[in-house]
Parts: sequence; structure tokens; C-alpha cells
Amino acid sequence: MKILVLGGTLFLGRYIVENALSKGHEITLFNRGISNSQLFPEIEKLKGDRDSDLQILKNRKWDLADFIIKSIEMNKTGIFNATGPKERFTFQELIDLCVPFAKKKVEFIKISEKYLEDNLFENKVDLPLLEAKGEWKGIEQVDCSKGIKNGLVFRDLKSTINDTLLWFNNLPKDYELKTGLKPEIEKLIIQNWREESKKEFSN
Repeated sequence: MKILVLGGTLFLGRYIVENALSKGHEITLFNRGISNSQLFPEIEKLKGDRDSDLQILKNRKWDLADFIIKSIEMNKTGIFNATGPKERFTFQELIDLCVPFAKKKVEFIKISEKYLEDNLFENKVDLPLLEAKGEWKGIEQVDCSKGIKNGLVFRDLKSTINDTLLWFNNLPKDYELKTGLKPEIEKLIIQNWREESKKEFSN
């Protein structure tokens, strides 16, 4: 089967490509050729920008891979939420599972939600795992039961954490994450929080 994958060299897309290749499918990548361009030298790669430059795709046809290759093979169509996890868990449980992978002593510092939000906004930082509010409220509770009934499975969380860390550690040294808390901003917020706490305690 001919499959066109948009991106295909980072995170989920990379594993979709690996999965498809292992099953003998003919894969073509379409991306800007910026991230991990050395991957998959044996397959066709088309260079372009899906937001502004699709000319290279004109007059060609593929089956678009998204809900993992098996759905395509089974000709299964429909709308499926594939957010996961299968069972709910708390943010603290997630953190506890992450700690051993740090391989160093980890200190937990509890900061008031309002103080954190104010400082994130002040430093123009987006923290993806902060509790979603407003129009995004409830996004962590998306129902994916339909996907599960149709064959959607999830890897265990420890494997996901390990692979995420492996991906992060293999990024180019000059690569900048588009979101998240940079160490220097985290240090500044903690330092200011401790100073504020000392003032309140002394009063």
C-alpha cells in the first residue's frame, strides 16, 4: 500500500513510518527536511511546506496514514479519539513514574497555582501539562473508548517516558523546544517564590 506521511521524522510520525515499513508498505515522506532528515534513507522524501507549498504533491495519490497502519489495512473509517490513556491517573502518579528516569535527586517544590500562572504569563512561557482552563477545560478527559473498541492500544507509561527521554537526549544541541519551561526560567520562578514565602513568614 502506498502511504503518504506528513512529517514522519519526529515523535508519533516517526513510529508510524517504522510500523508501516515493517509491514511492507511503500512510504513517502512530505516535510520541510529540517528535523532528522537523515532518517529512512531508503524511502522517497518530498520537500515542501504543508501550509504553503503543496505543488510537489499534485497529480499523485496515496492512502494517508494517521490512526496507525492497521486501521488502513482493515479499511476502517470514522472519527476516533486516540488521546489516551486507557485508565485515568493523577498528575502526581505521572511525576512519580518520571522521577527514577532522572537518575538524580529530585526535590519537589509546591508553588501556588496563581503564582505559577502569573509568572508563566510574565515570562511568556507555555506549560502544556498545567491544568487546562477556559475553552480547553476538560481536554484531558476526552473519551477514547470508541478507539479502544476498534483496536486502539496504549503502551505502558514507563516505556513512553523512557522513549520520550531518549528522543529528547538525541535532539541536536541547538534545537529549541517550542513549549515548556526552560531551566533558567524555572530557577528564577523558584527563587522568587522562596523569597516571597520568606517575606510572608517573617510578617
